[in-house]
Amino acid sequence: YWVRMNRAQDATQRAHALRKQKGLPAPPVLDLAAALRCLIAGDLGGWARAGQRILLPEAVGSDPGLAAAVVLGQAGVLLARGQADQARTMLHEVGRTIPPTLAVQRDVMLADTETARGRPQAALRRLRGYEASDFATLAAMPRARAHLALKDLRSAQDCVRSVLATPSPQTGRFTVVEALLCGARIAQLDEDPGRALE
Repeated sequence: YWVRMNRAQDATQRAHALRKQKGLPAPPVLDLAAALRCLIAGDLGGWARAGQRILLPEAVGSDPGLAAAVVLGQAGVLLARGQADQARTMLHEVGRTIPPTLAVQRDVMLADTETARGRPQAALRRLRGYEASDFATLAAMPRARAHLALKDLRSAQDCVRSVLATPSPQTGRFTVVEALLCGARIAQLDEDPGRALE
């Protein structure tokens, strides 16, 4: 869903068709995918409804990766609502033994909570290890937000440029739009309304 919404929707429909053909209940990860789609679309109510279906103890407890993904989704909703302290508490409860991509996502969200709490330097320290890694694109926009909080427009622009200029399988429409909006904000702060409007 982060990268290719149409392909994800097609895969979801095929999964539901196969599930119905075999007479199986919806697997928790399919409900998680539906919840993630709602979160990306900004439908927090839809996330809450989809999330209720996957918060069954037997579903979450059987798969630590799924449990971590559910917590990350819940924390994402809290961040979207401006509840950074609650999100931070929830993110610290996620275990250390989770898949690498989820670990990066957790660190990215923790960095955003640090920026939201007025601690952008702490956010940048948390993300420092990702700058030259395979996950640099995932960490670029939280780094840009931290640099903006420090009024470091050049570094923020470098982060935006890295998202827009570096081909990466992790750069989906959501990230590109986020980078464009951040670039417009940088231009506005740099008193360049023409570039911001463009």
